[in-house]
Amino acid sequence: MTESDDADYELVGSISQQQKRLNEGQINQVVNSYRAEATVYKLAEEFECHRNTTSSHLKTNKAVMRLTPPSTNQIDEMVRLYKSGLSLAKVGSRIGFPTQSVVRYLRERSVMSRNSHGHEAE
Repeated sequence: MTESDDADYELVGSISQQQKRLNEGQINQVVNSYRAEATVYKLAEEFECHRNTTSSHLKTNKAVMRLTPPSTNQIDEMVRLYKSGLSLAKVGSRIGFPTQSVVRYLRERSVMSRNSHGHEAE
């Protein structure tokens, strides 16, 4: 008796999954398109690969994944940079998060915001 004789399932047909391998140029296109606001799902569809493959290439190439919250260290750095005088936009650019995310995390830390003249907002 072989292993397949006592299996709880019956294989119907062959299992064939063709892996889609992206070349370096395609990977660069994926990364650049994602940074220009394309979604992982849209890129996976466009390049005919699985979304996990797309995500893996993005992470390997240090793309900041959207909807990934910042780490405690990143929030600490946001606070430090903002308190040092950088604008919200510059803090976001340095850390790799949108300005509105920076605003939200600074508020959660009760950091007083500044007006456009650099003074604490009332």
